[in-house]
Amino acid sequence: SWGSLHWQYLEDMSKIKPYEGTPLKLKKALFIKENSPRGPVLKAVEDGTRPLHNGRDNLDALALAFAAIASARRGKAVVPGEVRSLADARA
Repeated sequence: SWGSLHWQYLEDMSKIKPYEGTPLKLKKALFIKENSPRGPVLKAVEDGTRPLHNGRDNLDALALAFAAIASARRGKAVVPGEVRSLADARA
């Protein structure tokens, strides 16, 4: 189990280096908080990598869940993406 301790200090980000003497491996990533039509999002900085948590991933998971529910209710296969809400998942 890992805990955390927060100590804030001001240092130039280019001078911060990873410490290799621990089994806990961390990767430094910088993000900018931006407002979007769907609310605040974190946008990756520097190398253009996607944030670890992404709204698109959530929508894909919802599409899969809605399709599974609709398939169980209808008794036949339903393609993820066909059903857009639980109300649409009715038999």
